[in-house]
Amino acid sequence: MSYKKKLSSLASKVGDEGIGKLADFLDDEAAKADEPWKNTILDLLADGARRHGPEGFKMAQDALERVLDGDRVDLRKVSKNILILSNVVAQLQKAEAERKERARKWLTAIGQTIGKILKAALGAVL
Repeated sequence: MSYKKKLSSLASKVGDEGIGKLADFLDDEAAKADEPWKNTILDLLADGARRHGPEGFKMAQDALERVLDGDRVDLRKVSKNILILSNVVAQLQKAEAERKERARKWLTAIGQTIGKILKAALGAVL
């Protein structure tokens, strides 16, 4: 099952404890990721959410996109986990242009799905 489908199935669970469940799900998927850069991206998304709530996903996504663009980014605003931060830098530095583009597209798809989940959850709460 694709990440998009797995994330979409969590839409009904997002609420007060939903962000934690979504972050736990991302941790589980990171452990099963077929490429190291996917593992790293999922780790940062999960840690960002745990530290900053729903906006942590967007913070992590924006930071990763800027890194992929070659910008200097202080990832410590997203996560304080040194292992995750060093893995992000190492994995994205190792990626060639093609892999960076694949990472960007994959990150965008994940971010859009998480955004829809959070929008639906906030709509239900409000």
